[in-house]
This record gives sequence, C-alpha cells and structure tokens, in this order.
Amino acid sequence: MRRMISRASSRVEIVPAARQACKAVEDRIPASVLSSDNQQSGGPTAADVPKEREFAKCMRENGQPNWPDPKADGTFPGQDLIMSEGKAAVGPAVQACQKYYDGPIRFTP
Repeated sequence: MRRMISRASSRVEIVPAARQACKAVEDRIPASVLSSDNQQSGGPTAADVPKEREFAKCMRENGQPNWPDPKADGTFPGQDLIMSEGKAAVGPAVQACQKYYDGPIRFTP
C-alpha cells in the first residue's frame, strides 16, 4: 500500500524548522506587528490612520511596493502581506518604518 503525504502534513514538518531558522529576525520584530488577529482588542483606531498612512508610505519606499494605505477604521485592506510574503521579507521595512507607527497592524478583506 502506498502512503501519500498530504501537502498539509509535510508543511507541519517544515514550518518548525523554518521558524527556528528565522527566529533571530522574528525576535527583532515587535509582537504587535506580527499579529494577524483582527479581533484582538487594542487594535488600531481611526485616530491612528494619519500615522498609519505615513507608515504605509514608508513601507512602499522600503521595498514593499504593494503595501496599501489604511482604511478609515485603521485596518489595512486586502491580504495580510506580513504572513503572505513572510516576516523575514517584510521585517526590515517594518523596522525602518516603526518611527511612524509602532502599533498593531491589522489586515481585513
């Protein structure tokens, strides 16, 4: 009998190794930036939008050309770019742009 390994099960083996390999980079990124839980309390508000606009502009200037401007509620529209592009790829731009906004980043569809 042939045993087939699903894509999901093979990912389980790879993810811990990848996470460990990138731990040094991940540890330098604030936990608030890495959260993808849009329901978490303490998230961005409409009052944060001007700072988030500056943050978004900075992200685009620092290698993330597809980073969107925030919506009126303080969330960013579309796909979570941190998760889809990887924290290691996005992290350097996040660090460079924290001077504009250092709060939680939330993506909404």
